[in-house]
Amino acid sequence: MHLARVLLWLFLTALSMSAHAGVKGDLIVERSMFVEPAPGLLTIDEALTQDYKPFGSVLNRGFSPTVRWLRLLVAAPKQGSEQIVISVGPHYISDIQLFEKKEGNWSFRSAGDRFPASQNACVDNVYCFPVTIHSGVDNYFYLRIDTINGFLLKSRAMSPETLSAVIAEQQWLFGLEFGVILAIGIWALLVFARTRHRVAGIFFLTEIVTLLFNLSSSGFLAELFFQNHVWLDNLTFNTLYVFRLMTSLIVTREFLRSYGEPKWYAYYVRGALAILFLELLALKFDYLTLAALNFNFLIITIMPLLFLLAISYCDKMPIKHKRLLGMGALLMGGLLWIDILPVLGWVRPDLVALPGNWGGLILAMVLSIMVNSDVAQRRVIY
Repeated sequence: MHLARVLLWLFLTALSMSAHAGVKGDLIVERSMFVEPAPGLLTIDEALTQDYKPFGSVLNRGFSPTVRWLRLLVAAPKQGSEQIVISVGPHYISDIQLFEKKEGNWSFRSAGDRFPASQNACVDNVYCFPVTIHSGVDNYFYLRIDTINGFLLKSRAMSPETLSAVIAEQQWLFGLEFGVILAIGIWALLVFARTRHRVAGIFFLTEIVTLLFNLSSSGFLAELFFQNHVWLDNLTFNTLYVFRLMTSLIVTREFLRSYGEPKWYAYYVRGALAILFLELLALKFDYLTLAALNFNFLIITIMPLLFLLAISYCDKMPIKHKRLLGMGALLMGGLLWIDILPVLGWVRPDLVALPGNWGGLILAMVLSIMVNSDVAQRRVIY
């Protein structure tokens, strides 16, 4: 329980800092979205006349290629003109075009992970567009979003000074998030070195993959290693995403192996790992396909349910440990479904959403408690 108290304190600290590092100073007063059906060939003039709906931060895109148009209304200055910055993220959004009206004509600039990291990138690894707003007029800006990587999109308009302050706070949050995940990984490595329990060793690998994935999704790997190799940045992100699913499947099976794991669960894990391995091979030749993405969403959706069902079949598992794993499975399912349900269209977008990688951080904490309990239980058995 000491580990649980420490992790709870760390999470509450991170949550408190996140609350203070909110959207203060954001000049966007209205966000709305139009979902353009395939093949997504509308021009800006055609996009202006479409029916836009209120938008928060979740791109409800479904399971087919779509282009989303976002209309942003920025508050006008009290007088004259003012230079501000529109930031759009996260880093793994593939293709962003910002349209700005200048001298009666619409001009656009491009950014995203299909472009070099140095192009329109902010210090906190989102994409920045310096723009000019004017008093006495409606300052509308349009974003054309074309991506299949993720469905959470954050947009802000701030003065350069305010944006610099927000970036500084965001970097503290990144450091805390990565530090907690790294600390959990080191703890798992020490437990494995002391006890030689496989579940701790596999969990250590899971946390290393999670840390690398978060570094990739936040844009730090692109900034450090892939400045002029966009294809390698995209390949790394998608590869780490698949690796994270694979290690998650392996660690859930390891929880059950010594307690009478049902055969059907072993077959399910092996089959899913085989398909994910084929995905890894396919990634070397092309971007992540929608078919692969749909399978990944299926795995994420059913994994907690099947894990929970398999726990009930483990007759050799003590009831106290079974309850703890069951609660962990339910919590994992809830966190995963929070991200998946808006994509499926089963709940309204923006009804529930975890910002950034906080869902992965909470999962790391929950799994560490489950691993700690499992290691203690196996020590009693041995």
